[in-house]
Amino acid sequence: MKSHELILALGELSNPSTQPEEYARVAAILSKDLAEQAISKGALTLQGIHAVAAVADYELVLEPSIKVLRDNDYRVVVSCIWPISDILVKGTVDRTTISMSLSEKGAHNMPQLVVMAQSIATITEIEAILAHVLFDRGPTTYESIVVSSLVSHMDAERHLEGVLPENYRGKLRLFDHRKDHELSMDGILSPGVGGSPLNRAGFRSSADSRSFVPAVFRDKYDFTKRPKPGSTPKPPTPAPMR
Repeated sequence: MKSHELILALGELSNPSTQPEEYARVAAILSKDLAEQAISKGALTLQGIHAVAAVADYELVLEPSIKVLRDNDYRVVVSCIWPISDILVKGTVDRTTISMSLSEKGAHNMPQLVVMAQSIATITEIEAILAHVLFDRGPTTYESIVVSSLVSHMDAERHLEGVLPENYRGKLRLFDHRKDHELSMDGILSPGVGGSPLNRAGFRSSADSRSFVPAVFRDKYDFTKRPKPGSTPKPPTPAPMR
């Protein structure tokens, strides 16, 4: 893609006034370019890919990237993850827990891991996602890990390398369109994506995001056996009195 098109798209991405439809359009442009970069720069040399994103990033950045990968004959299986992030001490300490994840069959048998994000500010959320994928679902070994973010903090790659298990150090490749260095007291990158990635995806809060399930999982998700993310299961019907 021509550099001036990417520059214009980045400007729209970081503008807080950019409307949701336009934001989604430029996010897709930039996401597809990152996928093309990962391919052309030799980061994805095997055909099987486990593609992962947080729920706020799934439709905006993961789905456009998946299209590029599949158009280039990669086999891609996907996971969506619902993180809950809390600011414990403003400007210094944050925490992310994983409330739920959904994966297509075979996701954890793929040799390469690709994680997509709108923005990497502090690495807390991406670290929690990686830990969940690598360990919480049982030990999984990947030949390579690609993290692609539309924008990222200037220290993100170094910090991610530092928290990865020793056997994955040297296997990480990070792709982005711009590195920013300013963080708000709430851990939001500036200029970043012009606000919170969660809000940019149309969610008011982490709790709000747990009411959304991507289309690829809707037909396979048994709502009678497992509650919708964020919902309160109905109490059992009381037995009749005798």
